[in-house]
Amino acid sequence: MIYLILGLFVATQGLKLFPYVAAILASFFTMFVVVLFSATWGWASSNAGFWTTMALALVAGIAVGCIVRRQIWITVGLLGAIGGFFGGILLNSVIVSTSGWNTEWALWVFAILGSIAGFFGACKLGAPVVNVATSFTGSYLFTRALTLFFWTEHWPSESQIMSGQIDDNLGW
Repeated sequence: MIYLILGLFVATQGLKLFPYVAAILASFFTMFVVVLFSATWGWASSNAGFWTTMALALVAGIAVGCIVRRQIWITVGLLGAIGGFFGGILLNSVIVSTSGWNTEWALWVFAILGSIAGFFGACKLGAPVVNVATSFTGSYLFTRALTLFFWTEHWPSESQIMSGQIDDNLGW
């Protein structure tokens, strides 16, 4: 539900309400990365680990959101990094779907390289990158949310992609 609502908001209001959208995106993105790292490394497998991960993700997300809201060029750079992160995940998904080459480290390499490219692109170009990044990121989140609700038999989740548990009958 968060992806669905956040995706619509970011895709349609990203440039108009830039400082607020960027702070919300940076907060959710930070929480997402903390939870994803924790789940990847098995830290969230216990009950205490799960709640510790959630608490750390919430604290980190709020801190990053407050910093991003006040520093506009950090905000532009981080927004580009977020757009690049999701672009890297999309590129990895295209590679997985076309070639069948599916390794966990490749997802992280594409996501990190995409983040770096997005950061430098946003710092150099400014407003056009903000427009593209918010439109792309919001659309990605909205579409990903729809696949979690309606087309689960055709679209694997991020955890299935990362762990290599994609069913052969999906046609990937």
